[in-house]
Order: sequence, then structure tokens, then C-alpha cells
Amino acid sequence: MNWKNKMRIGWIMISLGLLTGGMISYQKWQNKRFLPIEGTKAVSQPYMTAKAVTRARPLGMVMGIYVKTQGIIVLDVTPVYGSGNEECPAKGILKKGDYLLKCNGKKLTNKERLMELVDASKGKAVRLEIRRNGKLQHVLVKPKRQGEHYRLGAWVRDDMAGLGTMTLCTQQNEYFALGHAISDMDLNTQVRIRQGSIHPCHITDVRKGKPEFPGALIGYIDYQPEKPVGSIQKNSASGIAGRLFRMPRNVMEEPFFPLAKRKDVHTGDAEFISDFSGKRQRYTMKITHINHFSTKASKGFVLEITDTKLKREIGGIVQGLSGSPILQDGKIVGAITHVFVHNPQRGYGIFVEDMLE
Repeated sequence: MNWKNKMRIGWIMISLGLLTGGMISYQKWQNKRFLPIEGTKAVSQPYMTAKAVTRARPLGMVMGIYVKTQGIIVLDVTPVYGSGNEECPAKGILKKGDYLLKCNGKKLTNKERLMELVDASKGKAVRLEIRRNGKLQHVLVKPKRQGEHYRLGAWVRDDMAGLGTMTLCTQQNEYFALGHAISDMDLNTQVRIRQGSIHPCHITDVRKGKPEFPGALIGYIDYQPEKPVGSIQKNSASGIAGRLFRMPRNVMEEPFFPLAKRKDVHTGDAEFISDFSGKRQRYTMKITHINHFSTKASKGFVLEITDTKLKREIGGIVQGLSGSPILQDGKIVGAITHVFVHNPQRGYGIFVEDMLE
């Protein structure tokens, strides 16, 4: 394996990434082979609407997620040091959460392109097209020289990576995952994505969940742009969606399950599926409360882990279980989305109907 393609990851938000500290072997996960799905190609095929879907295959696969943002995100402004003084050219002009789209009329595809165009200005003001709070604006910023380069005085980001769980796929190989949006952890806002991809990941360490200290899976993404497992074509409050190109043999052999209507979901025993331990397994849980009037799709019901082994090994719900499919009465009813920080054995789930909207 080429180490240049191993991408160290940080958490996208509290619900991305998972697992235990201790006695779990990861050898089976690391040897998992992803086989091509017949009839699909690793190209940007649009996924179809899933509202009419009545059956799906539960996945429960922990995967690497990589996205490129729709524009360059401003994280903060900062002074530029040079010529014996400090100055922040972007202060009062750019704000946290702005998306930089163009510089002097030229499209910005990555932060390197921005740096190139700012350098080319030789200190003259550059005209930036930005999106702020969903509206397009144009601003002028005069770069300041720092050594051999010119700077705007802004921290920016153009991509993100993390771990998350795939929930289900349809018979057309459309998948749905996470159950909540990919958000920027520094800005606490949903990310506008230009494109994204799904990749295998390898678990290297784990942190057990405790009250006030959510657990987490730590690992790296086997990022090979030419060999993605799937594409990401949608990022919404109810999760991410796209197409799968490859899948492990043991998952391909799994049957399709009916999808539950919201009205069919009830309090009581349920199970969720996850392969975080290196082996695809079901774990016991209970749905303890249905939020009939919740305004957030990702918090449709409250759940509690009852699996004794899982609680002993990882403490309950941890970062990375987000997206794990939940089964009840032989149907897929939804997915785990959040953990209660004060009690890692409890959390929220999303109805499968809301994921597919």
C-alpha cells in the first residue's frame, strides 16, 4: 500500500468516527476486499430519487469520507507579519463562514489557486466573489507582502475528511449514510460540497466513551482518488447520499429488507448493525421515545444501548456509529445519529423515511 495515499483524519463532527479501546482485532477489516458492483462505473452518475424505494440492503460499514467544498471556506482572519509591522488585510471584509468563489473573475477550485492569484496581484487589491449567508457578494482586499509572497490574512479550507458509517443501499446501488449533515467542526455549519468520495479506512486506535467524554474511532483513510468505493452527491441535514461502485463480498450477499414507515416505528427492542470491530455484527438496543413533533430529522427518536458486551468494551454509542442502520420487526427503521454527551449509552436516531427524502 502506498503511504502517500494514507490520509490522517480529523473528526467532521461529534457523530463521525467510532470505537473501543481494548480487545478488538482489526485484522479482518484490514483484509476486506471491495469488489466491483456489476453494472456500475466509478463516474459521476446522478443518483435517483429514493422516495419510492420500499426495500434496501442494510450496510453498517465504517468508511472514509472525503469532500471538496463548493468554494474555499474562510475559517478566520489573521494578521500578516512583514516589513516590521503587522496588518490584517481581510479584517472587516471577510468573515468566518464566507465561501470564496472567484478571484479577479477566475474560478477558485482550491486554496493553491487562490494563493497563486493573490501572488500574481503583486500587492494590488483583488476582487473576490464570495457567498455569505447564501447570497453572492463582491469585495476588494489588498494583499500584504510577507517574504516572497502576498497574503490576504485569512485561514481557509477547501476539503475535509473523516470517518462515518454507511446506512443502506438500494437495488440501484444508491446509498444513504450518516443520518446528519457533514459540518465544519470549526464553524459548526453544514458544508456546501462540490464533490466527494467514499474510501476504505483502517482503524489504528480507539477511545472508549465515558460521560462528558464521547468515545471515538481513530484511523486513516486509504485515499485512492482513482478507486473510490462510492461518490458523494448530496449533503443534507438528513445525511449524505450517492452511488456505490464497490462493496465487500459479505455485504453483497446480504438480503434486502423492507423499509419501515414512520408510523410503524415503536418503542421497544431493536438492533443495529456495524462492522467497526472487523466483523459485521448486530447489537441490541431499545427505542425509548418517539419524537413525533421534532423539528430536526436527525433527532426523530431516542435510543438506548442494551448490548452488555458493547457497553463494556466501548461504553455505548461513540463517534463513528453515526449512520449505523437500525432494524426492528424485520424492517430497516432508521439509523443512529448522535450520542448524549452526559450518557454515552443513549442517543438519537433518524427515521429511514427522513433519510430518503
